[in-house]
Amino acid sequence: MLKRILGFMLACLLFLGLTGCASKIEKQIREALDLVSVPTGVVGDFEVPAVQGDVELEWKSDNAALEVGTVAEGKVNEGKVNIKVTRPDDDVTVKLTVEGKLKKKTLTKDFNVIVYGVNRPVLDNIDEASMALVQAGLELPSRTHTDLDIPNINRKMPVGVEIAWSSSNEDVIKTDGKVTRPAGQGTGVKLTATLVGTPEEGDAIQKIREFFVFVYGKGVNIDGTYKAAFGEVQTLNPLNSTQSTESDVYDLLVDQLYHTDYYWAKAIKDGKAAYPGDFSQVRDRKEIADPEDGKIEMPYLERIFTLGMAAKFPYSVEHETDFDLGFGELDEKASKEKQDSAWIIELRKDLQFSDGTAITADTFEYSFKQYLDGKQNNERANYLYNEDYIPLVNGEGYFKQGRDKDPDNPEEGKWPAVDWSEVGFEKLDDHKFKITLTGKKSQWHVMTYLGIINLVHPENFRDGFNAERTVTSYGSVTNIPVSYGPYVLQSWEEDVKFTFVRNEKYIKKHEYPIKTIDGPIIKDQQDIINEFKAGNLDVAGVGGEFWKEFMDNPNLYVSPSNSFYRFAISLDRSGGTSGKTAAPILLQKDFRRALYLATDRIDYTNEVQPPSEPALGLLSNIHQVSEWATGAYEKSAVVLQQLEDLGLSPDTGGYDLEEAKALFKNAYEAAVANGDYAAGEKVVIEFSYYDAGSNERMAQWVKAQYEKVFNKTVQSNGVDIEFEVKFAQMNQAQFVAARDSGDFDMCFTGMSGATFQATFGMGYIFSRTFSTFLSGRGHDTGNLPVTAEIIYLHDLLSAKNAEDLNEEETAFLEAVDENGVFEGKFDDLFRLFSNTGNFNLDYIGQQEDLTSITAALERALLEQGICVPLFSATSAAVLSDNVVRMAPSFSLFMGWGGLRYTYIKA
Repeated sequence: MLKRILGFMLACLLFLGLTGCASKIEKQIREALDLVSVPTGVVGDFEVPAVQGDVELEWKSDNAALEVGTVAEGKVNEGKVNIKVTRPDDDVTVKLTVEGKLKKKTLTKDFNVIVYGVNRPVLDNIDEASMALVQAGLELPSRTHTDLDIPNINRKMPVGVEIAWSSSNEDVIKTDGKVTRPAGQGTGVKLTATLVGTPEEGDAIQKIREFFVFVYGKGVNIDGTYKAAFGEVQTLNPLNSTQSTESDVYDLLVDQLYHTDYYWAKAIKDGKAAYPGDFSQVRDRKEIADPEDGKIEMPYLERIFTLGMAAKFPYSVEHETDFDLGFGELDEKASKEKQDSAWIIELRKDLQFSDGTAITADTFEYSFKQYLDGKQNNERANYLYNEDYIPLVNGEGYFKQGRDKDPDNPEEGKWPAVDWSEVGFEKLDDHKFKITLTGKKSQWHVMTYLGIINLVHPENFRDGFNAERTVTSYGSVTNIPVSYGPYVLQSWEEDVKFTFVRNEKYIKKHEYPIKTIDGPIIKDQQDIINEFKAGNLDVAGVGGEFWKEFMDNPNLYVSPSNSFYRFAISLDRSGGTSGKTAAPILLQKDFRRALYLATDRIDYTNEVQPPSEPALGLLSNIHQVSEWATGAYEKSAVVLQQLEDLGLSPDTGGYDLEEAKALFKNAYEAAVANGDYAAGEKVVIEFSYYDAGSNERMAQWVKAQYEKVFNKTVQSNGVDIEFEVKFAQMNQAQFVAARDSGDFDMCFTGMSGATFQATFGMGYIFSRTFSTFLSGRGHDTGNLPVTAEIIYLHDLLSAKNAEDLNEEETAFLEAVDENGVFEGKFDDLFRLFSNTGNFNLDYIGQQEDLTSITAALERALLEQGICVPLFSATSAAVLSDNVVRMAPSFSLFMGWGGLRYTYIKA
């Protein structure tokens, strides 16, 4: 028994000894493993130890992103093992296991290593500057009906930068981007991104970025179809198109470098909106103004530029800034006041046509070059050389090279050859180019007029050329323009129908809730009305003869317009093909003035074109001399007094029957004395018009009105003077050709656009020197005498030291007398305005100076009697119950918001 007890005790002692020995080895291994460390996140190969003291280390990986190699070359004595890193697309966490061995004992330890994906960039250095770039690079759609891809944004954060999100309304947008559409129209949610960067040394760096995202409600049909009629088109080549019916189509296919929108940032800051698209505090078009209700009028929202195709606002080379206050919010004041002649344009890197073709600086260069290609002789070429648009250095010379400098005087010689490299366009890299202008322009001006320059698809445009390379089929039904805007022209059935679908490759497709536009081509307004009543259209214009039927419709929208119309008068028909000469009576200035006073504009706007407004001048009733003007030019006291001085009877709407008859008699007798008529011979004038339903009503009014005033209402030498209006009815192509060549006596025509540039419009439209749109020949408007007082700018520049004046300012002071008065010719005054950049600045007295210049130009045209001003358009449209306009009232800047603020009910 004793032997057994002793044996058992010996065995226990032996076991305890062996166990203690084993415990020491394990402890040694464990201590060795505790000394091993690996990086927690990697983007490149790294090394780990092969031994730690006496403990051998063996490494294993559970993912191919980390591959355990052999002992690193040259590291044998150091005992290092190379771990090869293969970065996946997205982050992956790999388990790296190390096994420690000593005297046949093993222990393991696991490490979790993040292998950063290739989607995560690696910053050279995490500092304030690099974190600011990361912050600025964040982007979310401004509107959505689907989940936001926040997880993808998170995956693409640079290595060493973490991002966290918060939401102002998690019932609508959760922090992971999950969207739940609310009831009704929708609502806005503020999302806040917090970025934390960890530099190698120093404290963490934090940046915060806020976004507003509007979530379309369940009341919005995001796959809706909008049914709207379109007019007849000649071409959809934006370089040559001049018809509004054509721009109605291609405006859906194009985009701009810089967009305009309601000034939401200001409204939110001032507490007048909770988020972009919040019109809840704006007075509705049907509401009666109440100063006690706290509501704002639509003009309060103003407008502001935002980034479109451009990645940044134009960069001023001289001022070394793009006037960005941060994250695409523009310094409006600086943008309007600071001027430069060299601007750098930087494009987004994700731009493309709808067919997938990338849009780069090369695309812009090709398109600019086509505008200025003299062989094509494009209608819109002047957009890139006229001082009032984007006047590229040598742009005009490039376009006109080889032509006579003065077509009326070949002895002046020809425009010299100009190479494209001499033109003010320079590609800096694939997504950046510089434009150099002939004079200084503000950033606001540059953004405005780059907006009227459209791109063409280089391959399709090039393939459409004829052998002489003078005409391209691009823009025709056989070579449909390729979209880079919100909609794609999916099909074009000539003279039948356009079908548009939302461009899913468009960078801001989320801003357009309407998916499809079904656009039948309907020329007659009565047919449009019939289709609307039948439920086949969602919108119809209801002016003119249809006004009274729809004037009380709850879905009626009345909009003031910058469109203005007139009866043009031509004194020289030799440029046309009819072989006719102008009616001799038209050569008499007294008769042209008689026509002005014989026009009952109130009757015309009530019976022919309701609900428009009579126009006594040559521009619309909403045109302003600048965005900062306090009111419309044509309604200013200066203009009304001028009309009174000219005897054009503004108090009676420009209608004075007795004076019109007296002037007619004087003109007739002068024409008889001149041998243009035999005594007692009937006076006949021809009224030319496009033979469409609505124009027939106008033509009949013209005949009835002027024959009522002039036919047998006055006598010459005791004999009644007979007067007749005859018609020249034409199809659209014939009418356009006759109008453009001046081959008519009188015709109906009009213009629109440039709401805030009354001075520019007066010169650009009505001088043959600058205009391709002027209807009517023989008036020699460019040489008409003018006088204008430009006192405020004169005094402002006179107060400067002579050495501080630039060339433009010196030239201005030389052009006016010591009192700031200009006397000269129409064209010279317009050139002075165009060439003096100061007129674009918001200086004290700018409105008065521009009004004076504009009035001087208009006075010359009214005295010459180049046309009969008729009406300023006020359009009226009725919508179906399916369509909702989000904007409650009309904006002079934004209209009704366009298709971005229109949707189809669910």
